[in-house]
Amino acid sequence: MANLHGLQPKQLARIGMFYLEEAILDVLFEAEMGNRQGLGPTEISKRLGTFLPWYNPGDLIVAGFLIKLENQGLVVHPRRGDWRLSEKGRENRRHD
Repeated sequence: MANLHGLQPKQLARIGMFYLEEAILDVLFEAEMGNRQGLGPTEISKRLGTFLPWYNPGDLIVAGFLIKLENQGLVVHPRRGDWRLSEKGRENRRHD
């Protein structure tokens, strides 16, 4: 069953995932440009506007996307809690 946009739910989810990944990468790039060494999932979700202080599934969502992006070679997790762009992720941000 298609929605108002003529897309299937799975298609909408994939589009949403793409944009959330891009937003996470942009937040990490902006942090890096501000001389910040890395961010944790909570700080990223706060900067994205998805942080809910009373119940925070945003951290889990962001953490899951960070792992996915790490598997793609776009981010690295050198220390517990700190995520930053990999060289590949940095190059992709510079070309966009």
